[in-house]
Amino acid sequence: MNLVTIERHILEQQKLFPEASGELTDLLTDVAFAAKLVRREVVRAGLVDILGFAGTTNVQGEEVKNSICSQTKRSSTPSDSMGASP
Repeated sequence: MNLVTIERHILEQQKLFPEASGELTDLLTDVAFAAKLVRREVVRAGLVDILGFAGTTNVQGEEVKNSICSQTKRSSTPSDSMGASP
């Protein structure tokens, strides 16, 4: 069985379209990277129990958990060339 990484697959598919600008490739690569970060944090959260309660309550009266997404967003850097902030 020949495994192919998502990055390799994206790049191979881009080569099939010589007129492509690479913007979609950049976007898909960023999404794949973000998914890997979220996966890593979720696995880590389960192992070290970092998903505690934030000490606040939402409008339904439920206790709010700490946000992995906001922590991950601050620690990542976008790879696009347009200078968009995370």
